[in-house]
Order: sequence, then structure tokens, then C-alpha cells
Amino acid sequence: MISALILACCIGAAAQFFFAYCRTTLSACDALALSDNTKKIAGLRGNSLDPSEFHRLLGLARMAGVPAMDTAQIRAVKSYYRILSFAERHLSSHSPRALQWIEHELSRCSWFAAVLLDRRLLPAAN
Repeated sequence: MISALILACCIGAAAQFFFAYCRTTLSACDALALSDNTKKIAGLRGNSLDPSEFHRLLGLARMAGVPAMDTAQIRAVKSYYRILSFAERHLSSHSPRALQWIEHELSRCSWFAAVLLDRRLLPAAN
């Protein structure tokens, strides 16, 4: 019984660290602006992105080249996106406020993917 409690505490602590890491990674990208070249290539308009754009933008970034240094960040944000998408599907009828927060976080994930694409296209522009 005690070992199960310890396991539950460890899983909870790991999950809390994971969410904090992902939110910090997304916060680092929030203040960054996209270049006009990236907006043109990705077909983006304005400064807000639809959450459904995440996979398309990530695919474009993958086609532009994948530096090994952000592989961990990409995996973490992809997992975070999947968890939030799952929560959106299953919790949408319970709390409109939670749904609004989830949609905001999903659009931040899309912005992360757009910034990632921008980073990869920037060296090509020079």
C-alpha cells in the first residue's frame, strides 16, 4: 500500500514538472514575432493561430530541417498538445472556462510550431 502511494506521488510530481516545463517552453515563444517570410510560406494571417494549425506547422518545420537541439522541446510540446486535445474532447461539456483555457494553450502550441518554423527558415533567408 505504501509503495503504491509512493508511486502515485512520483507520477504526480513528474506530471507537474512536465506541465511546468511545457508551459515555460511555450512562454518563451509567446513574445517572439514571426517574420513576414514565415507568415507568407505558412499562409498565416494575423498574430493568433488556430489550434488545429499545430500539426501542419510542425510538418512544415520538419520539412525545413530539424536541428537536434530542439528535439526534446518538440517532443514535450507534442505530448502536451495531445494531452490537452484529449482533455478538450472529454471535458468540453463540463466546464466552459476550462475549455477556454485548453483552447488558449492549444493555440500557444500552434504558435510554438510557427516560431519553430521561423527559426528554421531564418538561416535560409540569409
